[in-house]
Amino acid sequence: MSNLALFLILYGALMIFSSQYRVQRLVGFLMPEQHTQTVNYQMYSALRAIRSGGVWGKGVGLGTLKISSIPEVQSDFIFAAFVEESGFAGVLVVMGLWSFILIRAGRILIGSDYFSRLAGFGMITLLSLQVLLNLAVVTGVMPTTGLALPFFSAGGSALLMSAISCGILINLSRSGQTETGMRAALRKEGAAYD
Repeated sequence: MSNLALFLILYGALMIFSSQYRVQRLVGFLMPEQHTQTVNYQMYSALRAIRSGGVWGKGVGLGTLKISSIPEVQSDFIFAAFVEESGFAGVLVVMGLWSFILIRAGRILIGSDYFSRLAGFGMITLLSLQVLLNLAVVTGVMPTTGLALPFFSAGGSALLMSAISCGILINLSRSGQTETGMRAALRKEGAAYD
């Protein structure tokens, strides 16, 4: 087990230090105050937009920092523009919707067969990690990664894969409910023959 951990650490270090832009992002993350106009410009602009949103936001379409200071706001940093316009109240609404999706998807893990539980866990993990990593990048907790926010960021393949993942989750939840109903009917029928 320790060999695997050592291998993963060495491989991660090799991947980071093999390209210059990754090293710059890591250095910018470790020393953020020194790189506000270079590597960390996008993150600092996003944090300014989030702060300017306040509790209720500026209103839909009234955000100004998304236009003037956040480059490529439609992809990785769309959440900053959303918070600028909708404020902390919008954050609570989005977190509530994601919680609903996770709770609904978590029901698959309770009453389904083994394959459905594994596939459901994989889809839940995939979507949850994308959301958490994107929000961590936008709020400055992690270095910039380029990961899109599911169902918010503009993008073809990321949006397509998120929609397919949710479609699979919906199908798994429906098949789990049907199978449970069939099992109950079979148990009832079996009891009638006893």
